[in-house]
Amino acid sequence: MTLVEVAWERALGPPTASERIGDRHLRALLRGHGYLMNGGFEHLCLEDEAVSAFETAIAFFELDQLGQWLDAARERLDTGRPVGHWNRLYWSFGDQGLRAETERVVAERRRMFAP
Repeated sequence: MTLVEVAWERALGPPTASERIGDRHLRALLRGHGYLMNGGFEHLCLEDEAVSAFETAIAFFELDQLGQWLDAARERLDTGRPVGHWNRLYWSFGDQGLRAETERVVAERRRMFAP
């Protein structure tokens, strides 16, 4: 398995004593990704803790565009407007986009992830 595959597997499991900051951010990113892929921004934004952790993970992984989509969707949700456009943008980014971006960051910041 590659370093990224190991990091993803670890992030999908329960927290461990050996994990590092990158592992925690990856876990939060994947949790938010699950909310978004299965229920959209409406689903993610029901969980304040998940949104907060997701925002921090977005910053760690330098996913600025994703942060902009989240801000726009939250603003629309706060005013009772639909967020279908933002959901579709995220869904087109999807698993492949997230995988590519996390591979880049894990490679650049190897020491922030458990071996």
